[in-house]
Amino acid sequence: MSFLHSVANQIFEEHKDNLHDITVVLPSQRSCIFFLRYLADRSESVVIAPDVLTMDQFIASIAHQEPTEYSKLLLAFIEVARKHIPERCSTLGEFMSWGPIVLNDFNSLDEQLIEPISILTNTARAKILEQWQLHNDREKGELEKKFEKFYESLPKLYDEFISQLKKKKYSTRGLLYRKAAESINTLELTSKKVYFIGFNALTKAEFEVINALVTSGKGEFIGHYDTYYCIHFPNHEAGTFYRKWKEKNLLSPKSQFTDDLLTQQKRITHHRVSGRVQQTKIVAQVIEQLKEQGYGDFKRVAVVLPDENMLFPVLHHLPVVPEGINVTMQLPLEQLPVYQWILSFIKSVEYASRDESKGKFYHRQLKEVLSNALAYSFFEPERIKKLLQDIIDNNLIFVDHKKVNETLCDGDQLLFSPAETPQQLIDAAKALLEIGIAKSPERDMLEREQLFMMREVLAELKDVTAAWPQDFLKLQDLVLFLEAIARSYGISLRGEPVQGLQIMGMLETRLLDFDTIIILSANDGILPKSAFHQSIIPYDIAVAHGLPEHRHQLAIYSYHFYQLIRNAKEIHLISYAPAIGNEQAIPSRFIYQIEWELAAENRKIEFNYIAHILTPKIGNYSSEFHLKKDEAFVRDLSDRLKSKGISPTHLANYIERPRDFYTKYMLGIQDVEEDVAEQADARIKGVAVHNTLKRLYEPFLNSTFPNVEALKVLEAQVDQILDEELHRELPNADWNTGRNFLEKFLIKQMILNQLQIDRNRLTDQTLDTNNLSIAHLEKSFETTLLVPHLGEIKLYGTLDRLERAGNHFHNIDYKTGSAPSNKHFDLENIDFFDKKKRINAGKPLQLLCYLLMVADSLGKNESSYSAALHFIKYKKEQEKFLFKTKTNNWYSFDNFDNFTFKAEDLETYRNIVIRLIEEMLDIHTIENQYLSEIKELNN
Repeated sequence: MSFLHSVANQIFEEHKDNLHDITVVLPSQRSCIFFLRYLADRSESVVIAPDVLTMDQFIASIAHQEPTEYSKLLLAFIEVARKHIPERCSTLGEFMSWGPIVLNDFNSLDEQLIEPISILTNTARAKILEQWQLHNDREKGELEKKFEKFYESLPKLYDEFISQLKKKKYSTRGLLYRKAAESINTLELTSKKVYFIGFNALTKAEFEVINALVTSGKGEFIGHYDTYYCIHFPNHEAGTFYRKWKEKNLLSPKSQFTDDLLTQQKRITHHRVSGRVQQTKIVAQVIEQLKEQGYGDFKRVAVVLPDENMLFPVLHHLPVVPEGINVTMQLPLEQLPVYQWILSFIKSVEYASRDESKGKFYHRQLKEVLSNALAYSFFEPERIKKLLQDIIDNNLIFVDHKKVNETLCDGDQLLFSPAETPQQLIDAAKALLEIGIAKSPERDMLEREQLFMMREVLAELKDVTAAWPQDFLKLQDLVLFLEAIARSYGISLRGEPVQGLQIMGMLETRLLDFDTIIILSANDGILPKSAFHQSIIPYDIAVAHGLPEHRHQLAIYSYHFYQLIRNAKEIHLISYAPAIGNEQAIPSRFIYQIEWELAAENRKIEFNYIAHILTPKIGNYSSEFHLKKDEAFVRDLSDRLKSKGISPTHLANYIERPRDFYTKYMLGIQDVEEDVAEQADARIKGVAVHNTLKRLYEPFLNSTFPNVEALKVLEAQVDQILDEELHRELPNADWNTGRNFLEKFLIKQMILNQLQIDRNRLTDQTLDTNNLSIAHLEKSFETTLLVPHLGEIKLYGTLDRLERAGNHFHNIDYKTGSAPSNKHFDLENIDFFDKKKRINAGKPLQLLCYLLMVADSLGKNESSYSAALHFIKYKKEQEKFLFKTKTNNWYSFDNFDNFTFKAEDLETYRNIVIRLIEEMLDIHTIENQYLSEIKELNN
């Protein structure tokens, strides 16, 4: 028999003839339902039930008042703050940066019955000393004076705020509790006896109320504890409040102790998974196992969610349970889909309403609204698809509101229009909601509840903000205020607590027993919650005055946790390791306490650890890509080589980046690009550089190479040509602000760097300027390679620039990436067939391929050829040449033979390219059986 059942029996026996004369106060609404059911089971006739209330309900009945809506409290506080510290309340946004924090502190002071003037005065003095060190004789600045005034005004703000609440007949929750504690000794209760059952931690106000009733004989405080943390480990944090109430003689003789934690047989399993969502798979596995075992009493199975964000993922992955599912927890409105969608709509309209936006929606915000599943039930799906496709097809970074309304809305319904006032923006959001509410019969119950609650929130928002001056409430501040209001709203899910699988939050488990418990998010920072708490009151002052500290919260969570597992036979604790990012996901300290302390004391506990995380083996090398080549691979590659050919870039990828070769050449998968490009990515930057340089040098095609003066003229043309090329690539992008402005500057600098390289080539007299000309710009070349067992394949590519000096042809390849550390490329030291040494041989291979294509296309055996890469990313320009052998000499006619290639020289390198293609197709040689990309871990 459970503790609650047992106490219900005792109270029934004691008051069965006058149950209506007593009041029972319990920690949760769920426990109230169970208590009434237990009483009903004992009664054989119709009787008037006692008042069974939660603590908040009981306090409200004493104070004869309900807590006021949060928005009205904020409004009252704003009025007071604007009167005393107007410089900190010039706009709602400025007020919201500190107002809710102060309001929460005021509430805490009342809950703990702390004398407000004293602690707030001490806070002001401490903050002033801490920040400005007033022993300094210098004159204070305006910022210092403003800071001091804010903290010195806190006592006055509290006093006047409370007066304002009384005048308006408003009340915070804390003020109700203070009022109840101050009046309890003179209050005439209608009940002859008040029972407080199953409470653990109490605020100071709650203690004063309960203690007054217990002392007067009108109340009893009935606790429930286990000997493990109360007696066996007398300093255990779970027993903190037991020791406190025992010392104060608050506990009733009816309080119960069990030794379940030390005597019962339990099987406890710690599951460790990778990522938050993976926890749901473990829940599903456990439920399926119970079903396979023929388990038929799922009301004795609880899925506990310390992190309420896990509710929807859990519901999505749960298998069918014969008895159904019952969810009992409070879902904060700010976590629900309808709220998040309406908030994204408001943000998008607010952005379009800014002066600089000129009535245009930012495409990302608009897509966030329209890509949501809710949008497809509010608007015609075909209209949404059409608008989204238009945005992509026309690369619309900003979308005019007229276009949005014309596409989505009917008649005069202009939902997506700029708002001039916050009231207009709220009206637009309400109008959008009404569309969904009109279709509410088609929706599920939870979604309808969200729609109606969101309408209530917007109505409250409009009422509260209607009287504010326009200079105080700006459009962008409306989002802040809505987010603050939403925190006080939530949907209470209440189902059938005595049937079906039970899903609940941690606090909803109070006074309930289960046979099987599955606890998710068993991570430190969630179970128990982290110590982070925003407050203007310094920690040491808060502790000195009796405000709860972090150890207080730890003791609360520890008690709830041990009470939850106390009577369970099978317990699954699921913690998760971070799947991405820097998230700290350490298993809960409670898990370690069970493993190292509880399991050591109770030998009937079987503790297991299961890691559901795949850990890669780590050696000296990490194989990032490892693909075994088979007959199908060779067949596909052969077909592609014969039908399409291969480019120098693909060959470079093969020896340097096999993964890119396989995905881009074999599979045809390109890098994912944004559907709407608004910033210059690597491709756009490369295209802009190449096209601009082509247009700059086109006037000199097949004529004399530009001299230094001509290069200066080209430099003056860069801005105009570059602007044209950038707008051709991204026609709707703004290149004069933000990141695009910086990208444009960098692209321009690359072009200027190339001009500087050419200027240096002229001034260093390394070129025969009288005989030099530009033969081709961005010219496509191709040749054929005769590969054994395959036949002829095409080698194709585009040369950036080909220069000519008599019978000598020089190929230049622009590179917008970083330059390698080596000064030049000497083929003598490059082994194209050693897979560990060739990882930097891709660029020399590309240059050789370009020379082969040029030589074959021109067909002049008496000609000579050379090639160089121009790395133009940085101002310190770098020109790297292709040499036959290692040399320290610069590109000059004195070293002509070393960097020039004759037709017979190129035949040697043609054979290298052919051998590399044969290697691609080889599956019989051990070293060639795999296509691998290996990266040293230490690099």
